[in-house]
Amino acid sequence: MTCHICEDDREAPSRPSVYLDLESPLDRRKLTDPTRYLDEHEDKLVVLDEVHRVPELFQTLHRLIDKGRRRGHKTGRFLLLGSASMDLLRQPGGKFGRPYCVP
Repeated sequence: MTCHICEDDREAPSRPSVYLDLESPLDRRKLTDPTRYLDEHEDKLVVLDEVHRVPELFQTLHRLIDKGRRRGHKTGRFLLLGSASMDLLRQPGGKFGRPYCVP
């Protein structure tokens, strides 16, 4: 999976998607059970803006990416936006590879 770190939300691809602003309490509540919520939207691009606000989410994303790969899904399920630190993205397991900035 390629992880995009963007400052401009207009970079999200145009396809069926779900957008969560993790600075919004309402959107953060949707991720009370992140595995359930993200599984419900498996057929869509999930855009997680300000992902650095919920660092514990990265472990769940790692598991879901692995699960998707075992089922034949390739890339492009999650688009991570915001000021994600390199330390968060380089957690053990390394599913996010080498993040880059989309201008």
